[in-house]
Amino acid sequence: MSDIVKQNVKAYIASYANYPTADIKDEHVLKNAPLKLDDSKLTFLAMALRAYVKSYNPDKTILATELRKKDFDVKKTYDLVIKNIT
Repeated sequence: MSDIVKQNVKAYIASYANYPTADIKDEHVLKNAPLKLDDSKLTFLAMALRAYVKSYNPDKTILATELRKKDFDVKKTYDLVIKNIT
């Protein structure tokens, strides 16, 4: 299941960053190049991931402030989602 979650989270990030899903690496920081997600895009990403998490576990949520942390990368993002799902 975690592989499916990783693929889905990368797809969400790719759609908000306008970046090819295949080129996204775990070490890419959300706010830095090449993804360059600003605060508004991170907010929309958080809302999309929140809906994804709530479809598995209605009691858990993801906040935009969690995604805005310094050096928050792709791996930390899908680890956060997996933690909230299980």
